[in-house]
Amino acid sequence: MKKITLVLFVFMAATASAQDGYKLDFNFDDLSDTTIFLGSYFYGGSTFIKDTARVDKQGSVSFESHKPLPAGMYFLVLERSKVFDFIVGDNKRFNIQSSLQNPYKNPKTSDRENNLFFQSLQFNATKHKEAQPFIEVFSDSTQSVEAIEKARAEFNKIDKEVLAWKTKLVADNKGTYLAKLVDVQIPIVDRLDPAKVESDPDYAFEFYKEHFWDNLDLGDGFYTRLAEPVYKNKLLKYFETLVSPHADSVVKQIDWLAVKAKRSLDTYKFFVWTLVLEYQEPKYMGQDAVFIHLNDAFFASGEMDFWANAQLKKNVNDRAQQLKKSMIGAPAPELKMQDENLEAQSLLAIPNQYTVVYFYDPDCGHCKTETPILKKFMDTSTFDVQVYAVSADTSMQKMRDYIQEMGLEQWVTVNGPRTYVGNYQQIYDATRTPTIYVLNEKKKIIAKKLDADQLEDFLMKYEAIESKKTTD
Repeated sequence: MKKITLVLFVFMAATASAQDGYKLDFNFDDLSDTTIFLGSYFYGGSTFIKDTARVDKQGSVSFESHKPLPAGMYFLVLERSKVFDFIVGDNKRFNIQSSLQNPYKNPKTSDRENNLFFQSLQFNATKHKEAQPFIEVFSDSTQSVEAIEKARAEFNKIDKEVLAWKTKLVADNKGTYLAKLVDVQIPIVDRLDPAKVESDPDYAFEFYKEHFWDNLDLGDGFYTRLAEPVYKNKLLKYFETLVSPHADSVVKQIDWLAVKAKRSLDTYKFFVWTLVLEYQEPKYMGQDAVFIHLNDAFFASGEMDFWANAQLKKNVNDRAQQLKKSMIGAPAPELKMQDENLEAQSLLAIPNQYTVVYFYDPDCGHCKTETPILKKFMDTSTFDVQVYAVSADTSMQKMRDYIQEMGLEQWVTVNGPRTYVGNYQQIYDATRTPTIYVLNEKKKIIAKKLDADQLEDFLMKYEAIESKKTTD
């Protein structure tokens, strides 16, 4: 299956501002008589050209339009190179004077937020220069322990100064886009009360969980138009650190957060699409249900129709249906393919208590590592299990050679393309090799995408759970 792709322009839709249009004036003391471009960030760091203008002989240039310009981070581009970044907030009419060679050294602007933004960049550059000697020391493994500890202590002092400066800037400029930009850069853990950390073992985690979203509003499109993918990173970090990987827990949190993201159509589509990309290839067994929910709740329902075209919806739905057919607990779809003797072999006809369905490619390097591990499991395991191995390559000879080379004569090995039931990749989520599924005696899927060295432990735990069910 090809990964779902998205035409980039769907993320460029702007939300109308209170004051339509913009007029951004620039003057450079070392640039004249050339074309320059206004660039915008979107979708977490990607870029596109928003406007074009001509620099006159005096170094002046204006970008002006009646169209709205959403709040975010913007930049100028000259000859395919980025000149410098600046902020567009509520004020859409301002000027900036600078130089091309050193744009942040001494810029002048009529816009208060950009003035503070440039000061912030200068402050960070100064502190980075101060910290660099200490970074070099504790990054050098040949330095003594004493020298490294001393350098680390000096670096931590500078780090605290930076944190204090950022905290004050946010407090003094509440409600501004600059404050939002700086606040989201301050980690939640840096806001902890040291005294409470010492006295309460649960305080740090509870504080982190309760205040996780304090510095980013999921419904504010500003965060999706920054140079760094802060919106995407924070959203994924939330699910990684604070949400159980169990599908039901993930789905519950998605629906809860979606309400917050829905306040803006820009953030709503960005929120949903970020999760589509994250869960289209589930990292944990059983998370197929998350992607299926994303399709059902946001695409099949028509909720995303304000931007998702028919082809995109079809791509998402096709993937959801593929996952649905082969999700944990579902009856295993039939596979019927030719073996090395050109005889049809049915997956569902295998009589063993357990069946390992093994999708592989004879030329796949990872498969050549995984296959011997699977063979060792089959040769030593006491479980009543058989392997139904599906070769992804069209060559029957390659399959025969692989069987002989790996000593797989006791397995049921078939050629995937020589099928009686259609393309197996449309039936099973097995677009990558190797991929392992495990079926029970009723030919229901009880595990998928395990590594071969996990099989013994998985079956032992599975039987223990099943045994407990019968005794309860």
